[in-house]
Amino acid sequence: KPGHNPLGSWGVVFLLVGLWVQVGTGLFATDDMFEEGPLCQFVSSSLSSWLTGLHHDNFDILLWIIGVHISAVLFHTLWHKEDLIPGMITGRRRLPSPPAPAEDIQTPWIPALLLASFATLVALGVSSLG
Repeated sequence: KPGHNPLGSWGVVFLLVGLWVQVGTGLFATDDMFEEGPLCQFVSSSLSSWLTGLHHDNFDILLWIIGVHISAVLFHTLWHKEDLIPGMITGRRRLPSPPAPAEDIQTPWIPALLLASFATLVALGVSSLG
């Protein structure tokens, strides 16, 4: 069966939320000496300190989530004999049943490319503020 199981889907949600929090708090984080996020100047020092603490704590949480993710992949690979790693790299998974007809498969390359381009432009715009 393609896709994630329910627990794996929650893992994806936790990973994405954790990454969003990491990036969002990093925009305002500072070490009060050498480095600061590009939007740090727009918030108070106390808020920046709080967001910096959250940024550091979230990094540790992300390490745990990534560790659980890798453990789950290893478990499925060794115990269930599912070869998940090539599918994670290529985005294509080998299924035991015959694949769907080609006309039923739609790959949203253009919307994905537009979204990635937009995200890159936003990141460049934000980084140029600091």
